[in-house]
Parts: sequence; structure tokens; C-alpha cells
Amino acid sequence: MPVQSVPLLDLKAQYARIRDEIEPVVKEVIESQYFIMGPKVQEFEKNVAKYCNVKHTIGVSSGTDAILLSLMALDIEPGDEVITTTYSFFATAGCISRLNAIPVFIDIDPESFNLDPSLIEAKITNKTKAIIPVHLYGQMADMDPILKIAKKHNLKVIEDAAQAIGSEYKNGKRAYHKMIGGNFRLDALQAAVLNVKLKYLDSWTERRQANADYYDEWIIKNSLDQVIQTPKRLSGYRHIFNQYILQTENRNELIKHLNDDNIGCEIYYPVTFNNQECFKYLGYKKGDFPIAEKAADETIAIPIYPELTDDQKDYILNSMKNFYCG
Repeated sequence: MPVQSVPLLDLKAQYARIRDEIEPVVKEVIESQYFIMGPKVQEFEKNVAKYCNVKHTIGVSSGTDAILLSLMALDIEPGDEVITTTYSFFATAGCISRLNAIPVFIDIDPESFNLDPSLIEAKITNKTKAIIPVHLYGQMADMDPILKIAKKHNLKVIEDAAQAIGSEYKNGKRAYHKMIGGNFRLDALQAAVLNVKLKYLDSWTERRQANADYYDEWIIKNSLDQVIQTPKRLSGYRHIFNQYILQTENRNELIKHLNDDNIGCEIYYPVTFNNQECFKYLGYKKGDFPIAEKAADETIAIPIYPELTDDQKDYILNSMKNFYCG
């Protein structure tokens, strides 16, 4: 039967492949009545630490809480300044504001969509206490210059790696938060399920990378690279393709076309932080961060999940070809 629709993400397909491993551990947690902390959480923290090549990890209830806890652990106080990107999931900047600290935004690199390290030093003042780089879409920010600047100015660095577990930077530095206490605890059911999923993480990444290769080669072969910018793989990095992001001037029209063909797609960050109403008090204006604002206006995510079939990928790609070539 020919493909007639493709969701942006198909977690049901993922679950179907690991159902026989998930259901017993969920039952085990329920029968133990150990829903908060306990052995399943400890096991998960140990396994993640090993996977990420770090001494310790602490499981918390969300990526948002991970950022908030990290800021609290560094004693970030009202009036302190924290430098970060203007283009990311809202929690990156929102957590800074929740502590009544001041987010200071910088623009992004046009290829990786991560913050541009060359713009950091111009934003440092005597109130600056930390830098939060974001490893966006599955590719790490350029950490060497960020860490060099932080050391020079005695600043702390918090890496927002919510989209990048398993990503690598220059010979395998893997990214993960180090967090300190608080009542943001990870529940045992999530830990039990994540322990199962962790075993598959590298194979899922390999499938995502293979899907990205398939897209890249097809787009070049059919000359769509003249109107579409595909994700860039930076030399020495391991891009896990948490999302596959295209950039095109016809983004909104392309979305309508894909939706008409029942293809899942998404604009992840349609408004940069400097243009958010809640950050109006910071004094930024439209045009202050032209690269990030261009990305907000022109980028689109298409399906990249590991369970995609070749038929589904071809359906997506032919739909895009029909849009651009008729």
C-alpha cells in the first residue's frame, strides 16, 4: 500500500519495537510501590553517567528543572546576568528570569544554529555570572572558545544538552548536565522505561544519521539544494539529528503543502527571545539578531525518527520536489 501520510514523530512505532522490554519493568515498579527515587532511578543515573563519560548524574523531572537547578547551584541571584542564545526552547531563557536574573542574548551561527562564541565577550559586564550554550537540534555548540572565554572572565558554563544526549565534540566529549539537589526528583516509572531506551540510543542515532544521509543525497541529486539549506555536519562533531532542520525562504508555503500531503512538520522556534513579549523589558528590538531571526522565519523540521521507512522518506522528498518543481 503506498504511503499516504507521515507523522513528524512516531513514538508508537518506537514503543512497538521495545514493548516486550518496557511492560515488565513498568509492572516491576508498580509492584514495588517505589515511585519516587529508589533503585530504578539509581540504576538509570549510573547508566547515564557511564554513557556520557562523567562521574555523576542526577535525574530530575524535566530539562527545564535541570537548567533551573544548575542556575540555583551556582547561586545565580536577582540582577545577575547570564549570557545565552536568542534562539532555543523557551526554558533556556525562562529559567534565568525565574530567578530574577537577567538573560543577555546573543546571535547564532548560521550553519549550526548554536550561539556564536565570537559574540560573547562583547556582552560581558561586571554583572555577568554564567554562560548557557545550547546544543540545538542534536549538534553541539563550539565549546572550546566558550570555555576559554569563561575561564578568562571567571564565569560558569551550564550546557543545555536536552536535545543532544550522545552528541560528541572533538574526539568524543559528550554533553550532559551536572546538577545539584532540590525537590525536582525523577520518578521511578520514567527511570525504568529510560533504562530500557538507553540501550537503544546509539542504534537510534545511527538510524537518524542514515535518514539524514538519505535526505541529503536525494536533495542534492534532485537539485533541491539550490532552494533548501540542509543541516550542516561540523568536522569532528557527532550530530545525533534530534531534529532534521531545513531552511528555505518559502517555509510557510512549504508547510501548507506538506500538511496537505499529510506529512508532519514543525516550526520549532518561530519567535526569537528578543522578540518575545515577556522579554520586552530587556530593551531588545526586532533586527538585533538577524541570523537567529532569519532562522526563526525560514526553518522547518521534517520527520527524522529512526523508524522511518524508505517509502516514507521518498514520499516526503517527492512531496517537496512537487512543491518546488511542479
